[in-house]
Order: sequence, then C-alpha cells, then structure tokens
Amino acid sequence: MSRTVLVVGVGSGLGASVARRFAEAGASVGLVARSASFLDDLAADITAETPGSAVAAPADITDPDDLSAAVDAVRDAVGPIDALVSTLYSDDATSGDSAVPSVADLRATTSVELDGVLRCLNEVLADLRAADRADVLVTGSASAVRDRGSDPARTAARSARRALLRSVADDLADDGVHVAHVVVDGWLDTPELRDAHPDRPDDAWIDTDAVADCFWRLATQPRTAWTFELDVRTSRDAQTF
Repeated sequence: MSRTVLVVGVGSGLGASVARRFAEAGASVGLVARSASFLDDLAADITAETPGSAVAAPADITDPDDLSAAVDAVRDAVGPIDALVSTLYSDDATSGDSAVPSVADLRATTSVELDGVLRCLNEVLADLRAADRADVLVTGSASAVRDRGSDPARTAARSARRALLRSVADDLADDGVHVAHVVVDGWLDTPELRDAHPDRPDDAWIDTDAVADCFWRLATQPRTAWTFELDVRTSRDAQTF
C-alpha cells in the first residue's frame, strides 16, 4: 500500500494498532498526539518493524496553529496525505450533575471529539481531494447512536460528530473521498483499562489489532462497495442499537 496516512489521537491502544496495521501494509504514517516521547518511541518501533514508516508529529489538536504545523511536518517528511484516521478521545472528566453537563464540560469535550475531527479534516482536505483514492475513518462509540445517559457531554459530541460525517460523506464521495464511521461498542483492550479492571474476563475486551484490521479493510474497499458505518463488539456483547 503506497499511501500516506495521518492518524490523530494516537494512544497505546487503538491508535497505535491502526498505525501499525497501515505501516504493515507499506503505508507511511504520520502520528499526531500530545505526548512527544510516546510518539517518538512508537514511530521508531514502526519504522524498524514494518515495511512502512512512521513520523512523530506531536500536537494539541485543539490548537489550530499547533495542528497545522504538525500536519505540515508530516507532509514534509512523507508527502501529501491520502487518508485521515481519527481515534480522538476526550479524557476530561465531567463535573457536577451528570444528568446536565456544564457548558464548560460540553465545550471541553466537543473541542476534541467534534471540533478536533473537523479541524483535522480541513487541514488535509485539499490533499484528500487531489488523491486518486482517499479515506476519512473516524472512531465512534455507541453513545453516537443512542443515549447512554451517564455522560451527556460525550453523547452530544459523538452524536453530532456522526451527523457531521454523514452530512459530508456524499459530497466528498464525488471527489473520491470515502468517509466511514466506526462504532466501537464495548471495552477496548488498552493497557490503562486492563490495569483499572483486572478482573474483567479476557473475552470481554475488544482486540485493538482486530479493530485496526477493520480500518484497513475500509481503506481498501472498492468504490462499488463503500461502507459508511461499521460497528464492532465482542461476541459477549449484545447489540445495543
């Protein structure tokens, strides 16, 4: 796969798995997140262990100038970007009454999970439209399609993000840009969650490498069979929407 993929919101779980999966297929991968040391180590590992390559581009995606500089650094290193993969997640805890979030909580969440995705998309849009084949693949959760009640700020941000993607998908398809929303309906197997929930059964965790393979398959779908929305869960998890 001779492609250049920008992965934003890269962490030790799904983001790292997605970056490795595309690099294993020969892609050049730009890694965007706030932790420079983590990205440097991951980029070195990917470049050493896969047929592809990776470049670290640390940035705060809520800062437009910081993000723009990071995207430019990826372009300078590996060329125009023809795929955007978002695994952005707001880790700001909701304060106050969980039934009604404060405006500050809502803004903190949407600044990452809604505004951040749109900001990233606009940064690479010209590249995507100029490519022979381009993809925008965005991670979501079940709260994007049903009200979970426990975190209304994230429910609002994620349902709005899904609506935004659906709104732009058809227009971008005319330019050869495939937009897909991947709903992860369950618990991703990450080191942080494993440590926090050591008694959870092994088969109740969603394998991040397997989800990353789903992203790769979406990015290789022919134009005659594009998927907009894909949901993934473990075999233990009931369908919730």
